[in-house]
Amino acid sequence: MHEANPDDPAVRYAIYKAYGEKCFYLDRPLDKNFYTLDHIIPEKYKKQPEALAQYLGELGYTETFHVNSLENLVPAERLFNTRVKRDDLLPPVVAWPYLKRAESKIPYILKEIDKFNKKKDEEKALLELLAHANENSNREQYAKQVFDLITEEDSYFEGGKQVVRYGEDAFIYKNATPNVHIYSLMPTLKQIDGTCLITFKSLKIRDCMITFSHNQIINILFQGLHTNISLGMRRFIVGIQNEMVCLQFPNNRFFISIDEVQQLCNLIDDFVLDYINALQRLEIMLGITTFEKAKYWSKGYRLMKVDHALWNNLLRFSNEFDYLNGDTGWHIFNRNNMFIQVQIQKQHLKKNIDLHLRLVAERCDDKLVPFNQGNSKVWIVWDIGHFENDPDLIQRNGYWDAVTAFEWLADKFIPYVIAHYNYKFVKRNKWSLKKPSFEDYKTSLNKEYLFYPSSLELNNDHISGVSDLIQVLKSMQSYLSNSNSFFLNNSEIGQIYDSISICLKRIPLKDYSYEYISRELGCRHLKEREDIIMFIDQCEHTDKKMTNRSLQLLFGCIVEGLEQDFGKYLTQLDLQKIVKDIKPVKEKIEIQMLFDRWVSE
Repeated sequence: MHEANPDDPAVRYAIYKAYGEKCFYLDRPLDKNFYTLDHIIPEKYKKQPEALAQYLGELGYTETFHVNSLENLVPAERLFNTRVKRDDLLPPVVAWPYLKRAESKIPYILKEIDKFNKKKDEEKALLELLAHANENSNREQYAKQVFDLITEEDSYFEGGKQVVRYGEDAFIYKNATPNVHIYSLMPTLKQIDGTCLITFKSLKIRDCMITFSHNQIINILFQGLHTNISLGMRRFIVGIQNEMVCLQFPNNRFFISIDEVQQLCNLIDDFVLDYINALQRLEIMLGITTFEKAKYWSKGYRLMKVDHALWNNLLRFSNEFDYLNGDTGWHIFNRNNMFIQVQIQKQHLKKNIDLHLRLVAERCDDKLVPFNQGNSKVWIVWDIGHFENDPDLIQRNGYWDAVTAFEWLADKFIPYVIAHYNYKFVKRNKWSLKKPSFEDYKTSLNKEYLFYPSSLELNNDHISGVSDLIQVLKSMQSYLSNSNSFFLNNSEIGQIYDSISICLKRIPLKDYSYEYISRELGCRHLKEREDIIMFIDQCEHTDKKMTNRSLQLLFGCIVEGLEQDFGKYLTQLDLQKIVKDIKPVKEKIEIQMLFDRWVSE
């Protein structure tokens, strides 16, 4: 027998749960606040042992029986127990199955009693923790320590930085601080768009896993790099309130402490370096380092600008020389009226069999062309968007990179197509009276008049003279006309002003040049060179956000000086000093240009 106290909360709760929260007799749901534990054999017979023994004998019960036992206690509706059943003995034929049913429930009751007692112990422990928390000055920090102890998650936010290589050219980036963890699959040939996962240890968002796509990484995480939180240049920082920072991530807005935000910023500033390296590796593999990104093709790069009529002829030629229509060296195309696709067999070229490249046309939005005249030029775009559906095509020996595609277009395809359609109109030479051969005619074509190559002039790491420097400065000015603001520290701003000062000190300028520089520097009232130099030397610079317009004007001041007699009064040391001074800004612009090339519209 399992003796039990009917007034024990654990016993009452366990019996109530074991019987499915229903009345034992009526099989109806019980109100947990209005039920009773009934004795199948009434409790009053505990004081009448002779009558109890006689009744047990009628039941055929030979074992020791306790009235207050789990075998005799069942849940019942209070009104039924008092008004219907009362304290009368049930007929043996009714009581016996009731007692057997109660006996069958004992394992479940014991299990529920154990659960109740454990819960009670836990509540006691929690009350003790609450008492300790009330004594602690930082309750949130104390709660975090307790949670970390229970979940054993500390190891996830330990270990520091790891860049793990898997496969041929794929990398995983992992880094963690005590409160923030970053995990990223870096861009690869087979998966050009990288991804990132950020998790926080803060109790408020402990189990929140925030994912970022490639575009979100660049447009959200990588804006305002290496800047102080208070400057507000980090795009994901909404504001600061009561020592808490509000962050806005994709579909998530929440508050965390300034210390946690600083840890996040430090991780991002480290993460960006490895992400840039991954993108630069891809650009080298794909051969797109010197080509502009296409405007209307998210995974396309401009190779060259040609006449629309020439593009139509290239398309016409590719349709005529479908690879299924013949076996000459030029039957290498997969016929299509929208794009040019090279799909050749091994005997024609030493490259891999199957698809080698796809070229598409993009409208040339030339602002110099009058609106009512339209534009007869198009960009030939090297498109890699179709590789996403079949990653196996992107292998180093299985596709033509952008450089190979450009060289094939410039040296072979375009000259041959022009010669193919125009040779029949070539007349005899009036001196030799002979018609040049097909090859001679093709070789004589002047490529400078056939196409205009796309290029990124800013990537000039070898500035050997003033003309190179002017070209780089003007390229930066051109880019800044359409870009975001940049953060420069006081030394970087001071270096740009130093370069302007060098030009003023070394190069004799026209009066209008001094007037231009003084106006752009904000000292319009100064007209003399010495006064402008003194103004520059006395300027105090602080870390700040520089608008693209402000940087344009500063670079314009340097260009204004260099273009005077092409800076012939500058020494080689002066040139090296200016190149060194503009290098930090040039590197920031190059990084932003890299991001621009890899962000889909």
